[in-house]
Amino acid sequence: RPGLSARCEIITYNIPALVIPREAYDADKKTVVVVGQDGKAVATPVVIGHVTRNYYEVVEGLKEGDNIVADLVTHPVETGTLLASAGELKHYEPDQKN
Repeated sequence: RPGLSARCEIITYNIPALVIPREAYDADKKTVVVVGQDGKAVATPVVIGHVTRNYYEVVEGLKEGDNIVADLVTHPVETGTLLASAGELKHYEPDQKN
């Protein structure tokens, strides 16, 4: 309404974080599908930290360099499925807008 004002404090973080696309996280199972050394899918439990519109911060369960299935929404994968990939691996770097 006209004439109203507010004071607020905006807290931002500028620390490195391991992030995944939202589509890579199975919220029902609280897991991410990791590509194992044998090329098979492994459902891996993760702990989510901060959330943005497009990305989740992973605070536990994954390490940098793990290969994951980036979109479980349109490409659901069961544990034990042999996975094949083509082309370059995609490294996600969230944009600063989110």
